[in-house]
Order: sequence, then C-alpha cells, then structure tokens
Amino acid sequence: MHHPYKARGAFKNGHVNTLYAHFFSRRKALPFKRERLVHDQGFSLYLDWVQQGNDNLIIFTHGLESSSNARYITSMGQQFLTQGYDVLAWNCRNCAEGEDFEKRAYYHSGISQDLDAVITHTLATQRYKKIVLVGFSMGGNILLKYLGEKGGDLPAQITRAMAVSSPLDLLSCSYTLMQFPNQIYGRNFLKTILQKMQQNTDDIAHYGLQLEDILQSKNLRDFDHAFTAPVHGFTSQDDYYQKASSLPLLKHIQIPTLILNALDDPILSGACYPDVDDIKNPHISTFYPSYGGHLGFNTKPVQGLPWLDTQALDFLL
Repeated sequence: MHHPYKARGAFKNGHVNTLYAHFFSRRKALPFKRERLVHDQGFSLYLDWVQQGNDNLIIFTHGLESSSNARYITSMGQQFLTQGYDVLAWNCRNCAEGEDFEKRAYYHSGISQDLDAVITHTLATQRYKKIVLVGFSMGGNILLKYLGEKGGDLPAQITRAMAVSSPLDLLSCSYTLMQFPNQIYGRNFLKTILQKMQQNTDDIAHYGLQLEDILQSKNLRDFDHAFTAPVHGFTSQDDYYQKASSLPLLKHIQIPTLILNALDDPILSGACYPDVDDIKNPHISTFYPSYGGHLGFNTKPVQGLPWLDTQALDFLL
C-alpha cells in the first residue's frame, strides 16, 4: 500500500521540491567497488557494486547527465543494504565519475540495450536468486522500455521494478522542457552536454557533423536534431523520441512494475500519467501524487526513512 505524500508549505510547488532535493538533500556515499564492462561495441560501461554476499540484488539506472553517485541512488541503496540486498548502480556511457571520456560512446534516453548488457553480464557472472530494478527519470524510461522489449523473455530472477519521475513520452516532454519556467532544467542539461561536445571535436567530425551547428542548439530538441538523432541512426529528433519512448511498450511488461510520477513534475508532460485502464496491463501499478516535483518528494521521514525510499521498500521487497 502506498503511503500518501504530504507536501508542506513551499514543497507544494513542484519547482521548489525539485530544486531543494537537487541542491540541499544530504548525500551519503556508498562504498562502491567499480567493475569495467567492455561493451560489444568496444567502449566501457562502469558498474558500481556494494556486495555483502546476499542472494538478492537491486540494480539502479540513473537519470540524464547523472551517475551512480546520484543522491537518490545512494539514499535508496542504503536502505536496501539493510534489507539483505546487494547494490549495483551502473553508469551510462561516459557518465561514470572519475573516468576518462571515451570516444564514440554516447547514450540517449532510450538506450535499453545497455541495461540489457549489464543484466546479461550480471547473470553470467553472479548467482543472485532475486533481482529488482529501479530507474530514475531518464533511467526510468530506459528501464520500462527494457521491460517492455523483453516481455515474457525477461530473466526469471527479475521479479519487480519501479520507475520514478519517468518521461514515458519523450516527444511531448521535449516540448514541456521548452515552456517557461521549465526550460531552466533543459538548459541545465544542455549546458553540460555541450561542454562534452566542445571537448570532443574529433568525434563530431567522425560523424560528419559540424560543431558550430551543434553549439547553436538553444534547447534539447535542437541538440537531439543536430546530434542525437544522426549519431544513433534516427531520421529526426521526433523519430528518436517516438522510438525511444517506453509508453507504447508498457502493455508488454510481464512483472509487477510501479510507475511513480508526481503530478506537479516540471519535466513531465500529461502523457506521462497513463491510466491503468488505458495501459491494459494488470502487471502495471501507477501512483501519481499531487506533489513531489521531479525526483523531489521532500517531506518528514516516514517510519524514519525518506518518503521515496519507503515506497520502494514497500513495493519491491
């Protein structure tokens, strides 16, 4: 059963909730040990582990321009360690903190094949009896897309999943991020992305693109038109958004899965709140609190724990 999210005072504003969590939430690092997984395309995926010899494992997928050290991962990971779970937080291509940038290794918001590679590797090298999956923001879309693509072929060890603050429909979300004042989030993402572009001009030339065209991007739609779509084989940014979105695949998911999106999330569009009757999949549960922002959910602890962590423990254990 879901605990209601009770926002107080300024936290009834989605922007306040989002920004407070980003800038002021406490972070307690996990004692990760890093593993380098060489992708079949030659680049690295870095897997950060906390292993205590448990039979159960939780795998985290982070959000756009984030990493395994994101505060929402370290917080929730701490709670699952106390419940007899090992922790694996994998880093998307060129997102692992402390590692050199690798050429020809770019991710996008629907790159479910990398999550598949991580899970396939984990099952081949470890002996976990139960695995649960959690994705945050972009990572939630990647997770749901993976589950939908796998359908009934999902490994038996994977029993439950949870997606938090997830842009299920990337096309409509791309327009949400262009609206005032939501564009502050898009611009923040774009700033770090363009910094990487300026440092890797050889890659841009390799793909037959012009740095000047990419640097003229005013928003993420511009960037995805100038770079993401051509690099990953899509015909346009809208073709990319449509093919990388998890929303059309929700009907194929075959394990209990929770979609948790706050209704005042400044990054999500209306399409990111599908009704269970529209999804037509008894394996999908939805929880859309009125407040919470994007990966915010700031409130007094529930049972002594952060509210979001409590939801995960209740649903995934």
